[in-house]
Amino acid sequence: PFDSPYILENLEPQKTYNFRFAAINDVGLSGWGGFQQRTMPQKSSPEAPVILDIKQNGYITSPYPHSYDLRWSIPSHNGEPINEYEIKYCIIQKINDVWTEAEGGCIIKEHRAVELTNFKLTNLLPDTYYNLQVRAHNVIGFSVPGEARMKTSRDPSNSGNPLEESTSTANSTIFPFFLLFPILFFSLMRH
Repeated sequence: PFDSPYILENLEPQKTYNFRFAAINDVGLSGWGGFQQRTMPQKSSPEAPVILDIKQNGYITSPYPHSYDLRWSIPSHNGEPINEYEIKYCIIQKINDVWTEAEGGCIIKEHRAVELTNFKLTNLLPDTYYNLQVRAHNVIGFSVPGEARMKTSRDPSNSGNPLEESTSTANSTIFPFFLLFPILFFSLMRH
């Protein structure tokens, strides 16, 4: 089709190439177009990986409350092979319509199995938003990160309100103290 990109691979960095194009169809071969000269860029850090998953409402929904299988596409390596990926995931909150990282809520992992483009995130909090980043690395440096937001699902074993649970835990701690207080007070009065 007209205006379709055609990718030529294994071209050498910083080398100049001359290109000419012609079209062929049922009628025959067209005349060759004029020369187009292109110089390949120098070797550089890889392109950004693209995180693969279906986003709805601007974020990915994990089917699990405590884990997520992060998957990404292999980016162009720009002349040097990719030797690792860096995965960073941070708890985020929406404050005044702005996504903000929670303090101390980021984890960074190295992924050296470059033939695998997935990584299982574990020990996640249920019903929580995360910012996910994947950067590719070669001998020249890191790519810019591929990013996506993800939300873990609710924990079905924890159907109650988390606030009510923390209150009931606090009450169970306070209750024995009130039972012990009269005994302590009475024993202090006797001495």
